Amino acid sequence: MSAGCHVWVEAEMAWLRALLERRSAWLRSLWKHDRDEDWKRLVIADEEADIALSGALSLEREWSYYREKAEAQAAGARIEALRRDADAQRGPDLPASRLARLFGLSPFGEAALVACLAPEWDPSFSTLYGYVQDDIRRRFPTAHLLLALFASPENVAACHAELGDGGPLMRYRLLEAGAAESAGSPAAARPLLLAPGIAHYLLGSGHGEPRLASILRGADSGWRGTWVEEAAERVLSRAGNAARINLTGPANAAKELIAAAVAGRMGRRLMVLDPARLPGSETERLDLYRLLDREVRLASLACYVPPQEPESGAARLAAEAAECLEGPIFLDSTERLPAPRPMAVVPVSSPSRSQQKAIWRQALENANQRVDGALDSLVQQFDFSPATIRDAVEEASLPGSVQPSNLWQICRRVSGWKLEDLAQRITPHYGWEDIVLGADEMRQLREIAAQVGHRARVYEEWGFAARLSRGRGISALFSGPSGTGKTMAAEILAKALELDLYVIDLAGVVSKYIGETEKNLRRVFDAAEQSGAILFFDEADALFGKRSEVRDSHDRYANIEVNYLLQKMEQYQGLAILSTNRRSALDKAFSRRLRFLVDFPFPSRENRELIWRKTFPRQAPLEDVDFSFLARLEIAGGNIRNIAVNAAFLASAEGGAIQTGHIMRAVRQEYAKIDKLVTEAEFGPHYRGKE
Repeated sequence: MSAGCHVWVEAEMAWLRALLERRSAWLRSLWKHDRDEDWKRLVIADEEADIALSGALSLEREWSYYREKAEAQAAGARIEALRRDADAQRGPDLPASRLARLFGLSPFGEAALVACLAPEWDPSFSTLYGYVQDDIRRRFPTAHLLLALFASPENVAACHAELGDGGPLMRYRLLEAGAAESAGSPAAARPLLLAPGIAHYLLGSGHGEPRLASILRGADSGWRGTWVEEAAERVLSRAGNAARINLTGPANAAKELIAAAVAGRMGRRLMVLDPARLPGSETERLDLYRLLDREVRLASLACYVPPQEPESGAARLAAEAAECLEGPIFLDSTERLPAPRPMAVVPVSSPSRSQQKAIWRQALENANQRVDGALDSLVQQFDFSPATIRDAVEEASLPGSVQPSNLWQICRRVSGWKLEDLAQRITPHYGWEDIVLGADEMRQLREIAAQVGHRARVYEEWGFAARLSRGRGISALFSGPSGTGKTMAAEILAKALELDLYVIDLAGVVSKYIGETEKNLRRVFDAAEQSGAILFFDEADALFGKRSEVRDSHDRYANIEVNYLLQKMEQYQGLAILSTNRRSALDKAFSRRLRFLVDFPFPSRENRELIWRKTFPRQAPLEDVDFSFLARLEIAGGNIRNIAVNAAFLASAEGGAIQTGHIMRAVRQEYAKIDKLVTEAEFGPHYRGKE
């Protein structure tokens, strides 16, 4: 505690004691207690009832005593002198002065805080409170006592209102009401206590509110960079003095960082409010909102509410918090939020690729690092917010000098993925040498890889980004029978480009409920946006198969879903691939919106022999395997790989090398699994199972 606080508190306590002393003298003039009998009284004496019936305990009679009696007048003069002394000790920077300004307290409100602080400072005040209330159980301030000590007949109504729920003392939880002595006790007789932390604040030893720790955390307010500061300036110019600011825009627009920068310019510290952690009880939530309003003023805070899933319980609680809290509060959302109270809506765009490049440079300079020639490919592949860029640079800087390859892998890691329920991550194992396709199909696959790798030059250096009306996404359709290498091709592209591959089963994304399919697709693309991962939509027939000639509303809606998927693929910054077994199910108008159409034909006999030879690893022991004969089997590459693995287990169980007989036994198993007939024309000497 500072010396100034100590002197002020002592002056306030002297003034309060004088008030209690004057009231004690007035009460003694009325009481007719027998000291020897008081301790064993179990009933109210006739004399006490007579005093109450006469109205002698009224505030008017008490003040008449103070004005008329000479000794009371002398006590009043002393009280006024002590009040002047206490005011003289209270400078504008004293915590009590700041508290009064922040919450608009009247002199009565300030005196009420002093009265509640007194027992915290000097336990003897508890004894005095019990004495002047003529009840040893009431060793605490009550509304009755505060009005008697600090109000006058002229302002008692206003002072009474100040102690109500709408007054600053109770609304901002500066004071809290304790439990009633018994059922039916009047509210004005309940204990009035300083809220936790307020006593420490008044005494100059800091404050805190532990009850808010579960719903608040400090916002990300570290390095922000030029782009964030400029965005914050634009938000301030648009929002003005609005208490509620709805920041709208994409997820990677760094809205939390921008809100922290705006709060800093307001002289405030930003805290993140998690609506999902708010209690279920409306009464408990309202109490937390009042506590938060108090802390926002006391600690110069501002609140930021992260984006919530639309129509979720957390979204409803976020809207409730925006309605109940006084602000300043920042609400983050993709689209404009409904606002029952006035709210400034400020759109915030994510940094462009060129802006991201500048942010990368600034972050690297701050870390005393350089990555010459690698930034173009980074900013084209990873659509990062300033905070993510900073995190990537900090992580890459830990071992020492930043290397481009190291930074690329870190970017893949920090980009993350948040939809494991709708997507499965595939670790690529195949390279260009593993796939068997015709020359035309291989050329198309390599062109896809080249377009992903050369986006920086074509889009930025050569200026094509400004000419693309539909977006810069690279989209492809892989069509062909099952097992012909569509998923393998996606793995090869991911491995060659050093990108993550996520397989999305469209059969699990498509919903019979109107609007749910688009919602699921939006979640997939939004989550993948910053990583630029390769998205492989398997089982596209689940969506295309719903298309037909438009005969009713369901047909029209199926077309809308297909159109929405293609639109999101065009807008997606990375590579998105559709896989289908029935290319004919896709309308030609939709096909024109895809950049690549790659057919995966059923493999010819020559290609099947190559697939058989490539399927067995070099270290696998083979003995008299007739690949030319195996090529006669009319099966796709996916089935060949299954057969090879099963044949290897059969050979291992027998303790020998893999032979044609093992392979043909595995072929029979695979044929049974796919409902394919075993014919003598295909199996030849192995038809009767003598292998």
